[in-house]
Amino acid sequence: MNLKLRAARWYLDVLQHLESAVGLDRHAGVEMALDGCLSNLTGAVDAALARLIVTLERRLTAVC
Repeated sequence: MNLKLRAARWYLDVLQHLESAVGLDRHAGVEMALDGCLSNLTGAVDAALARLIVTLERRLTAVC
């Protein structure tokens, strides 16, 4: 999950750099950078939910 969050942060940093350096437009790869950021953020959420489910299953199994 941390890897996905770091990757999303990298995409955001690149977007901020592009904005200050050249201004943002479709030709600067903004759509691809936003797609990469969103993809990694959703991947991080998926990983967190999977970990939460596994943890809850272990707890519930141990109680029963």
